[in-house]
Amino acid sequence: MTHIYSQWYLGSFQDSFDEGFLSRNHINRIICVADEINISERPGRTFTKFPGLADDDSGGLLSVVVVPLLAHFERHPLLESDRVLVHCWDDQSRAPSILTVVLVKTGIFEDISSALEHIRNMGHVLDIFPPYYEQLAINASKDVP
Repeated sequence: MTHIYSQWYLGSFQDSFDEGFLSRNHINRIICVADEINISERPGRTFTKFPGLADDDSGGLLSVVVVPLLAHFERHPLLESDRVLVHCWDDQSRAPSILTVVLVKTGIFEDISSALEHIRNMGHVLDIFPPYYEQLAINASKDVP
């Protein structure tokens, strides 16, 4: 699990159950972006699942997750005390892709290159599924809702 920026963390399915880490870092919101994970709650934490992103998806499904995720945060804004873990199965492709778009769309980073470079500089290992790179460029555009 990696602390990426301010309130944002990236992790794997297994990390989402690491009670010691979750408690030490005051993580109170968990977002799952892996279609194959069927767990629907984490006691004591807000758990939200955004289904539709399969591990081998080469289609345009990043937008299927990104648009509802951004809408979710409009309805449920982050509080200063919130700490959010975004996870998929192994934390190297889907979750980083989604968080990269969120970081750009919310104005934290200017473009996907800066966001991905920051994620790498924080020590997070990336193995982004090649078709996601094109989707990142499309979805991270500030002109696309």
